[in-house]
Amino acid sequence: MGGQTVAAPSAAAAAARPASWARAPSKPGRRIEMYSPAFYAACTVGGVASCGLTHMTVTPLDLVKCNMQIDPAKYKSISSGFGVLLKEQGPKGFFRGWVPTLLGYSAQGACKFDIALCPMEAVKVRVQTQPGFARGLSDGLPKFVKAEGYSG
Repeated sequence: MGGQTVAAPSAAAAAARPASWARAPSKPGRRIEMYSPAFYAACTVGGVASCGLTHMTVTPLDLVKCNMQIDPAKYKSISSGFGVLLKEQGPKGFFRGWVPTLLGYSAQGACKFDIALCPMEAVKVRVQTQPGFARGLSDGLPKFVKAEGYSG
């Protein structure tokens, strides 16, 4: 499997898409080699963006939810919980805990995409699409590593 590449979209295809927050590389011919350091770096950035940043964005909702679980008499609903929080702590109160949320979920996302998800997904696909490859993870992972190596 080593040596495979993923082509970047053409400039015309990129221009046809609606504007987005972060665009994929649009230089013709720019490629990231599969399983290269650049590939794993891209997976890490994707994990941080999809887990860390999104969870940090919903910190106010998580804060109200946690307060509802701790003190349901005071925080009766999501909407009233936001009101109580605003009245007692002001706008800054909505973002308590955002740093550990960002760091923790960023680490989870980076690990999930790089280390945890990729090998499990590779074995799952082989088990599902290659009859007789393996019954599941316990016999599929060692077989996969023997055939592809750890970088596979």
